[in-house]
Amino acid sequence: TKAWSSGDAKAYLDHYGPDFKVPGGQTRPAWEQSRRDRVVKGKRINVQAQNPKVTFASPDEAIVTFRQVYQSESLKASSMKKLTLVRTGGRWLIQQEDIAR
Repeated sequence: TKAWSSGDAKAYLDHYGPDFKVPGGQTRPAWEQSRRDRVVKGKRINVQAQNPKVTFASPDEAIVTFRQVYQSESLKASSMKKLTLVRTGGRWLIQQEDIAR
């Protein structure tokens, strides 16, 4: 959330693993460009992760659920998110991102 709120697209994208499952059938380069555009476009963005809960599927895979609160000059949104994280090279990277149910 810090990288997104500060408009740092490179830091934002560095949290996604090389095996990230791109949603909607987009290619990885197209998805990255759309994320770059979205991260740097807003003049004022505030993103918060509230009430995170972590469960471990294995020592190298974690499921994180939380309420994402997004606020910009033109949009306010709140939704439940689910991230699948995998430990890769000593770092936890996002492998999949979904709406939590």
